[in-house]
Amino acid sequence: MVARMFAAIVRTVSDIRNLQLQTQWGVNVNISIRILLAAIATSTAIPAVASSVAWTAYYHGPHVSYDEVIDVGTAAGSVFVVGTSYFDAYSEYVTIAYDASTGSSAWKRRLGAEVANVPQWLQPVDSVVDAAGNVYVTGGTPMSGPDAQVWTVKYAPDGTQAWATQSLGTARKVAVDSAGDVFVGIDRPAPGRSPDMIVAKYSSAGELLWEAASDGIGAGGGLVDIAPDGLGGAYTTGSYVGADYSHGWVTTRYGASGSMQWQARDPGGLLGNPAALAVDANGNAFVTGFTTVRYGPYGNHLLTSVRYGPTGTTEWVVRLYDCDGAVVSCTGNYFGKALWTDGTGALTVSGTGDEYAGFNGEVTARIGASGDVLWIAKEPGTNFVGVAQGDAGVSYHLASSPTSPTALRVFALDAAGRMMGSSSYDVAGAGYTILRPRSIAVDRASGSVFVVAVAEKSKTSADYFTAKFIFP
Repeated sequence: MVARMFAAIVRTVSDIRNLQLQTQWGVNVNISIRILLAAIATSTAIPAVASSVAWTAYYHGPHVSYDEVIDVGTAAGSVFVVGTSYFDAYSEYVTIAYDASTGSSAWKRRLGAEVANVPQWLQPVDSVVDAAGNVYVTGGTPMSGPDAQVWTVKYAPDGTQAWATQSLGTARKVAVDSAGDVFVGIDRPAPGRSPDMIVAKYSSAGELLWEAASDGIGAGGGLVDIAPDGLGGAYTTGSYVGADYSHGWVTTRYGASGSMQWQARDPGGLLGNPAALAVDANGNAFVTGFTTVRYGPYGNHLLTSVRYGPTGTTEWVVRLYDCDGAVVSCTGNYFGKALWTDGTGALTVSGTGDEYAGFNGEVTARIGASGDVLWIAKEPGTNFVGVAQGDAGVSYHLASSPTSPTALRVFALDAAGRMMGSSSYDVAGAGYTILRPRSIAVDRASGSVFVVAVAEKSKTSADYFTAKFIFP
């Protein structure tokens, strides 16, 4: 046992040696012995708790169709599932509510060609659920250019359609604040120049309050995430494309009236793409994604996270698994995919890693309020799909199975990055050939975890799959 613990510590030390922290002034700093000891402490496993699947549910549309689920949320004792039903001649939004305890269907709503004055083809791209159980879905027509339409719909907890709005562009994200105001992130073509990133703010009644634009993202760029600031405004993050076709980060804060408060680009001066955004109660904005570093003809992608203060000041930039300065001695490629913050100024980030030395899987890191890396957890053979934040620093992770194309996996990490439990589910026995995990949500009060996936029978036939996992 001592030998196994020593081997685990050696692997952790090796990881830390390949990690650097870069401050906003561009100074590379070796990780301190304090952080090293914290990482070593997390290498000691804790007993994993057993998890179980409480119920599963499937949905197939009213016609011979391919039904593709995209998102799941939970609130007020219900689970809300959103996706698309594709038919021969059209597609539509389909939103389903399940009872969280039993998995029985409470209601189902469709928005598409069978509804008056709605386009023939509609596909949702994102959804959000508020604390009261109102469901907001955004998406639109599956096209680009000046004729593309954005459709956003709000359903009350009982499934009643409260309102639906239409605008021009391509929908990317939707968010709602505590006042019930709704923010929709849109990419919209602009005459004579590259597209704009648009924020559209709606009242709780669906009235358009304002639109604000961050112009000139370049072909191939676009908005990737949006988050309310708690004061009536919102933050966005996305990518722009330069004249040389390089991609860069752009993060913007808008005030309650839609005026731009500040905009920040390219953390640490490096280019790449952001992937996710979070905002804490103090107005700090956190963004994760990747940046690219080149050493001579070689380079790698670095999982990069940045914290901006309320006024847009870059407070720290952290890059995980940087090259060590040699021409070919790079650890591999790492990409930030998701993040969450607990209001302390600290950040937890998850993403993927592909090392030249052999590691391929999910990586999760905790970054302290001052930008120091507290721990890193690596789960080999895991294809990251999504993560949901529970109570007491626990996080729940959704991944495809490394061993079966018809299975998915859910695992939990505690506040120190240690494995708490893991569970999987396989749909091969139900006649499916592929299971494609899509989204995860957690009821923080009960610790119940809900996941959705596309359960495929063929290239032209698939169903929504929803499951409830229990982690004691």
